Amino acid sequence: MKSSRLISIGLFIALSLGAGLSYQQLSKYSSSHDWTNNQRFSLSQSSKELLDTLDSELIIEVFVSQGALQNNIFRYLQLYKEQSGFISLKNINPAEQLDIIRTYDIRAEGTMRLSYKDKATFIDDELSEARILKALRKIQPHSRYQLVFTNGRGERSIVKTDAAGYGKIAQQLKNQALSLSTSTLDRAIPPSTHALVIASPLEAFDDIHLQKIQQFLAKGGSLLLLLDPETAGIHQTFLGKLGIQVAPGQLVDAAGSEVGLTDPGILYLPALPANSIQKTQMQILLPRSAALIADKSWHVLAATSPSSWNEISSLNSGKIAKDADSEIAGPWPIAFYQQSEAGRVIVVTDSDFASNAYLDTLDNNQWIQRIIQWLAAGSDINLPQHLASDAQLKLQPRHAGIAGFILMFALPGAFLLIAFRQKKRYA
Repeated sequence: MKSSRLISIGLFIALSLGAGLSYQQLSKYSSSHDWTNNQRFSLSQSSKELLDTLDSELIIEVFVSQGALQNNIFRYLQLYKEQSGFISLKNINPAEQLDIIRTYDIRAEGTMRLSYKDKATFIDDELSEARILKALRKIQPHSRYQLVFTNGRGERSIVKTDAAGYGKIAQQLKNQALSLSTSTLDRAIPPSTHALVIASPLEAFDDIHLQKIQQFLAKGGSLLLLLDPETAGIHQTFLGKLGIQVAPGQLVDAAGSEVGLTDPGILYLPALPANSIQKTQMQILLPRSAALIADKSWHVLAATSPSSWNEISSLNSGKIAKDADSEIAGPWPIAFYQQSEAGRVIVVTDSDFASNAYLDTLDNNQWIQRIIQWLAAGSDINLPQHLASDAQLKLQPRHAGIAGFILMFALPGAFLLIAFRQKKRYA
């Protein structure tokens, strides 16, 4: 009996010592793992690549008082500091630095000032990776992605605000700190170009133009080719060099009437699958589209429903019906993508969906942005994640000490006491 009691006491002491040593080590060292949805507390590849380009000190000054907001901001910014040794974090208490507050006209708690070399910018609206990435691109010019839209052959204009123009999407991309410009293929493609956008050219490219595009792709450049059913045929030579063909006719889908569409030529795609480009399931509207056929090096990005077919006759001819002999039922691919060491290419047989008239329809806006971002950056740029206000247990030091004592000593002791009494009872 006496030996059993000594063993119980010894176990209690050993358990208590083990718990105490564990607590001591845990208080000295820390390890973190991001198990959150979409990895909200992990940096994307875009941010990592940009931070790797830093060759001088990047100072991030945070104008915030002590408290929960300060802890959240610096906990998040620590991800950047761990990624690059050039980053310095500074906290400025607005109540103690009134002169600086007036100089920089700081009006919001949590405002950040990022300065790199001779440039600086402020973040005062939100704390998110997308917002920080945009700010970093403003002060690190070598990190800005260059998108060149071709012109000279009737392509969509990135400055026009009419229904057919691309002015709206162009402005949104500029707001993300992407650099947009236009160039004719009669001249050399600017060497700083990351992605070339060819949006609905009305004239075919000659052999010299096609050679320039192929050389650009061979050097690792990316291409977005947007065509329309009415003019896709004149680009068969171009598409053939890419390993793609356009099927005859225009795609129609009578199922659109179920969602109120009276024009069978307007395609409603209710569930584009999530992938490395689209990230999440999307629904888009395509005013006019043609069917695509591609070799095995291409992957389908978007396709029509099984109730669609390629209508050979004109849609203005009146009532349409599928011809079993010459028209083939869907699903038909309307967008392909290809990724290789030579570059990234996306081909879509509809350019209207990204125009000013249709950009804000369903997920059209998000889809074109995801496409361009994937081409230009090779990863997600416009990240929607924001710093979440996670639920936290906050204890005063005295209460924390009581909780620690209960967890490390009282509870183990209670279990040992119960075990000892049970053993004594049945002895």
